Amino acid sequence: YENEPANVDIVKIGLRYGADGVYSASVFNPAGEGFLVGFYGEDRQFQQIFTYGGASLTVSGSQNWHILLDGAYPDFAQARTSALAYGGFVGYINGEYRVLYGSFGSREGAENRKDRFRLRGQSYSAGESALLLKDSAPIMLFDDPVGFALLPENSGGKPAFRFGENSYYGGVRFTAWESGRINVVNYVGLEDYVKGVIPYEMSASWPYETLKAQAICA
Repeated sequence: YENEPANVDIVKIGLRYGADGVYSASVFNPAGEGFLVGFYGEDRQFQQIFTYGGASLTVSGSQNWHILLDGAYPDFAQARTSALAYGGFVGYINGEYRVLYGSFGSREGAENRKDRFRLRGQSYSAGESALLLKDSAPIMLFDDPVGFALLPENSGGKPAFRFGENSYYGGVRFTAWESGRINVVNYVGLEDYVKGVIPYEMSASWPYETLKAQAICA
């Protein structure tokens, strides 16, 4: 019996995860371009949902109440069009694209607003696995344990993003952890990973064969 060879073209690097997870994560595209927003599949290939044109985004948990409007949509584009008409934002909930309106500190606040504007829907509070993508306002709520991912756009070179004080090649995935923390994982090509990690582990003045051996270990 032989195992199938693992796909190591893309490696996953935990930047912040578990007990070291963050409560809010801000990412910036140093190329000044936008992001592709989507998911990483089991094959570690990026699957796009939509494009965001701004250079920075923030991810956080969602502890507030919203109004979940009636009706589901076949894709993000149609949900986004409807959300803009209501002044709301898109939610990906139980595998469906929905429209959410408002952000309230209590269920009562959401119900009062729904009744006041005669909105057809129900008050809704996201689960512990939910993550909110936003700039100056909410863009999309992901209420799904698989989380979501961002892939920076860079028409002049390789995609890269800044998180905290460091820059990284590739994309970044976010998933919810316990107590409101967020896991932040870098998805990066194997060659870019090796080129980036070796200088932090060994001096460039070391013998060439030693550097090659360390690259294989990495």
